Amino acid sequence: MKYGKTLAVLLLLISSLTSRSQSFDQVRDYLNRISLSGVDEAKISLNDSITYVLTKYLENDTVNNPWDYPDIPYLGELTSQDSMVKVFSWNIPLQNGTNIYNCIIYDRVRDKVIPLKNDEGLLDLEKDEVIGAGDWYGTLYYEIIKINEGDSLSYVLLGYCPANKLNSKVIEVLGFDQDGNVFFGKDVFADSPDDKKRMIFKYSPLATMMLKYQEESHRIVYDHLSPPSPEFTGQLRYYGPDFSYDALEIRSGRLFPVEDIDFRAKQDTTVIDN
Repeated sequence: MKYGKTLAVLLLLISSLTSRSQSFDQVRDYLNRISLSGVDEAKISLNDSITYVLTKYLENDTVNNPWDYPDIPYLGELTSQDSMVKVFSWNIPLQNGTNIYNCIIYDRVRDKVIPLKNDEGLLDLEKDEVIGAGDWYGTLYYEIIKINEGDSLSYVLLGYCPANKLNSKVIEVLGFDQDGNVFFGKDVFADSPDDKKRMIFKYSPLATMMLKYQEESHRIVYDHLSPPSPEFTGQLRYYGPDFSYDALEIRSGRLFPVEDIDFRAKQDTTVIDN
């Protein structure tokens, strides 16, 4: 009887790993075909297939074992420090220069999969909006940081949105309501008189902006953006780093602004700096 149970577990594990491998081989193939295609209709069809495969895989109970995923070009994959949230994001460039942005959030606590899609990007996003899954704005998330706000667990997401005329980055707060619905935007920004729910940075497509999390100091550090000269004030397409740095310190589940920090420590070159 004991050996029968062991064999059953082994067969289940083999089946799980096979399904996992097949799913990600499919996603890799779809993304490669999208990168080579010059036809928007074909890209959109393949993109829908990616969402379907990833959603079905995450809905399978075997997703809980294991949590490490293969590196797939063009697909961003994040796991929170507590392993309770998984975030996949990717974009599909279209012929007119715009993008279709995609995101899938897996809430392990409730075993819930939330697919998101949008083609707008960060350009029209407001800093004081609370946004539900159906109104997601679209971006590429590249870092997730767990924070606590009382009894409510929240996650800070760092996102990047490339564009021909204006690059954008965002410091976003991901939360879950009592019914397990995902939402974006939360009152965790301390000393904010304007009801700020997130921070948005817009700057020249020719510039490189640093936005990253420093785990050792529990803070999010970023370039301060300025125009090259006073006559370009307010014209964000000319803005870029001015060699000074600001930060948000994470304390008791809130984000406290710190201006003009000393950032002479060695930087992590793995972060998307665009």
